[in-house]
Amino acid sequence: MTKQVFITLLIFLTSTISFTQNELAISNIPPELLEDADAVVRYDIEEFHVQSPSQAKEIVKFAVTRLNKRASYDEAAIGYTSKKKLNQNKVKIRLYDASGELIRKIDKKEIKDRSAWDGFSLFSDNRYLSVDLSYSEYPYTIVYEYERDHNGLLVYPRCFFQTRRKTSVQKKEFTISAPSDIQLNHKTLNIDIEPQNWEEDARQFYKWEA
Repeated sequence: MTKQVFITLLIFLTSTISFTQNELAISNIPPELLEDADAVVRYDIEEFHVQSPSQAKEIVKFAVTRLNKRASYDEAAIGYTSKKKLNQNKVKIRLYDASGELIRKIDKKEIKDRSAWDGFSLFSDNRYLSVDLSYSEYPYTIVYEYERDHNGLLVYPRCFFQTRRKTSVQKKEFTISAPSDIQLNHKTLNIDIEPQNWEEDARQFYKWEA
């Protein structure tokens, strides 16, 4: 029997510039993305691989260049719960200078584990890792990656191609895969981007890219 799963992708205006992941130098940002921008998302790559109706693995790779002190992203906050477990050994955060050279790697001792309790719930296991990513010399680039294992009733992620004002987006990818007997349904809003779709090793894949 084919299972049905519905996912929603909320997609907003973005740039369609190709990007090579290692090209973090500021000189590789197209001039039009710098106009009236405080930050440029160099790449935002998310994968969500469903293993069963109650299990999935999420992989995130993200890089953003802060052009000035008005830019967001001076702090990283990576959420997790008992049903959305974060593999803390695979959390990697690095800072790069304007030339794309490594400034430093964030040490695990700098990362704070905090409660995300809302102040109203009787019980909440929501938590997040937080780290200060400010740096004195602009522009500079922040790169981080992490993985989360989802267990229990799955909540499929929404995909926003652009989320912050005065922030350009150079590259965005969202990929979801599932066993072939799980039917994936999707909907896009505010932009017309059709996913690539293919099957491989008894799995189906959908990939949106801009």
